[in-house]
Amino acid sequence: MEVNVPERDRDLIRQTAANLRAGGDIAEQTRLALSSVLNPYEGMSLRELFEAAPLGELDLERSKETWRDIDL
Repeated sequence: MEVNVPERDRDLIRQTAANLRAGGDIAEQTRLALSSVLNPYEGMSLRELFEAAPLGELDLERSKETWRDIDL
């Protein structure tokens, strides 16, 4: 496979490819590290995604109130 990356990343990409080719624990650790950086939200429920989102102090709790007054 051929990839084009900046010169400064050349050795990093080569080492990553070597780790993946090696198989075993080093390959699995490399996959996990890359997955956590490239797709940190994989496997999360919708609620977990909202909680992990940078929404500041937004309150995501639902009101327990089941009725409301409506002025007609």
